[in-house]
Amino acid sequence: MSQQVKDVIAIDFGTTNTYITRCPGNARTPSPIQFDSNTVGIETAMLYSNESPEESPYIGEQAVNGFGMASPEERKRYEYAFRSHFKPDIEQSGECRKNARDFFAAILRDAARHNLRMGPLNCRVIVGVPSEANHTYRETLKTIAREAGYGEVDLIDEPIGAMLDGISSNMFPLSDIIAGFLVIDFGGGTCDFAFLKNGKVQHSWGDMYLGGRLFDDLFFRWYCDLNPGKEKELLESGDDFFVRVYHCRQWKEKFSQFMTKTTGKPFSYVLGEYGKVSGITWEDFIERARNYMPTESFLRFQEDSGAPLPASLKSGRTDLLRWFCDSLESGLKDADISLKDIHVIALAGGSCQWSFISEYCRKILHNDRFFRSNQPYATIANGLAVLPALESEFERKQRELSAKLPDFIREVNKGIFSELASGRSRIVTKILSELFDGKIRPILLEFREKGGTVAKLENDIGREAATFEHRINVIVEEEIVGSMHTLFGMVLDSVRSWLKENDLRMAETGEEARFTADKVNLGRLDPKIAETIVDVVNTIVGTIIVIVIANICGGGGTALLMAGPFGLLLGAVIGVAVALLAVTMGKEKATGMAKSFTIPSNVSPIPGTRVNPLHAILTDKKIDSCRADMNKDLSKKLEDASTGILKEVESKIERLIRDEISRLSIVNVR
Repeated sequence: MSQQVKDVIAIDFGTTNTYITRCPGNARTPSPIQFDSNTVGIETAMLYSNESPEESPYIGEQAVNGFGMASPEERKRYEYAFRSHFKPDIEQSGECRKNARDFFAAILRDAARHNLRMGPLNCRVIVGVPSEANHTYRETLKTIAREAGYGEVDLIDEPIGAMLDGISSNMFPLSDIIAGFLVIDFGGGTCDFAFLKNGKVQHSWGDMYLGGRLFDDLFFRWYCDLNPGKEKELLESGDDFFVRVYHCRQWKEKFSQFMTKTTGKPFSYVLGEYGKVSGITWEDFIERARNYMPTESFLRFQEDSGAPLPASLKSGRTDLLRWFCDSLESGLKDADISLKDIHVIALAGGSCQWSFISEYCRKILHNDRFFRSNQPYATIANGLAVLPALESEFERKQRELSAKLPDFIREVNKGIFSELASGRSRIVTKILSELFDGKIRPILLEFREKGGTVAKLENDIGREAATFEHRINVIVEEEIVGSMHTLFGMVLDSVRSWLKENDLRMAETGEEARFTADKVNLGRLDPKIAETIVDVVNTIVGTIIVIVIANICGGGGTALLMAGPFGLLLGAVIGVAVALLAVTMGKEKATGMAKSFTIPSNVSPIPGTRVNPLHAILTDKKIDSCRADMNKDLSKKLEDASTGILKEVESKIERLIRDEISRLSIVNVR
C-alpha cells in the first residue's frame, strides 16, 4: 500500500503580515489560507489578554481590532498587551522569540478551530527564511516552529519561492530566469537581495534592520509633527505602539497606492479615533525619507524587546532611500555580479510596491525587466508551496529519462551519421567542381588540342593542385562548420523535443549557436556545450583536411599524385609518346624519354585510322570517367577515415547530452 502524500503548508513569516499557502504534495495548485476576513494572509500581530485565557493571544485582525476598539478602561481591566514587529529580532531578543512562538502556536490553534489541519501529522511544513540569515537565526526559527507544534519544519530560502512563482507566471523566458534572476524582497522588517543562477542562490545579502517598519515610524513621526503633543499623550496612554504599527502602516500603504497613480496631488487620511492628516505630498515624503530619525516610541519598543537598533540609526538622520540603494549596489559589487548578468528582477514583499523602489532599481541596474506577482505579498508562500511537488515530479522524470536515454542516443547517432555523410559528399563535390572542373579539365583539354610534354602536363596539374591546397582548407572548414551547425542544432532540437515529450523543458537560449568560417560564434550557449562544439569541429576539420590533401597533393604538396584515376589517364598519354618514339628509337629507349618528348598537336593519326591519338585518349568521356573515379576514390577514403571520427563525435555528443540532462532541475519541470 503506497504511503499517502502529505499536503504542503508554506509559511512566509513576515514582520507585518504572514502568508500561509496550502498545496497538495503531488500537485502544483497552491491556495492561500485566509484567516482574516476578505484578506489573504494574516497580520503578524497578537493581543495578550486575561479576559479569556484559552483565547489568548488573539492574532491577526482579531488582535488589531480587539485592541483598537477597546476603551482605555477595557485595556487596563483585561491587561491588554499588543505585540507585533517581533520577527526581525528573534535571534537577539528572548521576548521576540516568545512572541513568535506564541504567534505560530495560535495559528495552529485557530486553524484547528476552522477544521484546517496544519500539524506535522497531516502536512509537510515549509517556512521561508531570508537567504542571508545566519545559522543562529535559522536554528532559532526551527526551534520556535518545533516548540509551537509544527514538528521539524523545512527552511527554504525565500528567493527560491520568488523564482518558482516567477517561472509559473510565464512572464519571461525560462532561459532568462536561469541565466540571472535578481530577487528584491523589501518587506516589513527586512530588505533582502538574492542573485540566482541555474535555479540556485549564488549570492544573497541584505539588511535585517532596513524595512517597512522604519517607514511606519517615519509616518508616525509625521503624524506627531502634524499633531503637536500627540506623541507624549500616546506614550503615556500606551497607544503609541498600536498607532505606529497599525494606523500609520495603513496610512503608509494607502499613501503608497495613491502615489503610484499620481504624485502631484496631496493626500488625506483618517487614523480612526486618532484624528486626520491632510495635505500629505510626495515631496514631503521624499524629504522625510532622506532625513529619517527614529521616534521615542520606536526606540523604547526596541529597548524593551531586547533588540536595540544599531548605533547608526540613533546617532542622527538617516537617508532611508540612499540606504536601500547602497545595500543593493554594495551587494552586487561584493559578489562581482555584472549588470549584464541580471536578466530578470523580481520584486517581492509589500514594501516593494513603493514607486521609488522600481525607479531606483531602473537607475542602478539599467534594466526594466521587472516581475511582480499579482499577489506580491503571497509570492514567496505560493512559490515555496509547490516545491515538494516539483521535487517529487522531477525525481520521477529523472528516473524515466535515465531508462529512455540509451534509445534516444541511438536515434541521435543516426542523425549524426547522416549529417556527416552529407558533409563529406559536399566537400568532395565542391573540390572536384573547383579543382578538377575549374582547373585540371581546362589543362587536359588544352593539352589535347595543342600537345606538349607529359612532364609539363604533370607540372601544370601539380602546380594547380599545390595552389589549391589553401582552398581545400577553406572548403573543408566551411562545409564541416555548416554540418556542425546543422548537427548541433539538430541535437539541441532533439533534446528539447525529447524533454518536452517527457514534460520537461530545456531553456531556450534566445540565440542558438551560429557557425561561421572562423569556426564558431556561440552566442549564449552553455560554456560546456560551446567547448564540445569547438572540440568536435576542430577534430573533424583537421582530420579531413589531412586526408583530402594527402589524396590530391603529393610531392610535399607540389604535385598531383600520379596514381589512381589520374595515373591511368596520364599513363595512356605517356603511351602515345612511347608509341611515337618507338618507331625510331625502340621501345626501351622511348620509355625513358617519353615524359620529356613533345607530342605535337598535329601528330599523324594512328596507322590505319584517321583519329588523333590525343583526341582518342583524352576524350570527354574518359576525362569524365577519371573525374568519377576520383570522386569515388576520395569519397571512399573519407568514409573509411570517418569511422574513427564518427565514434569520437558520437562520444562527445553523448557526453554533451548527458551533461545537459544532469544540469536539469526542478525549474525545468513543465
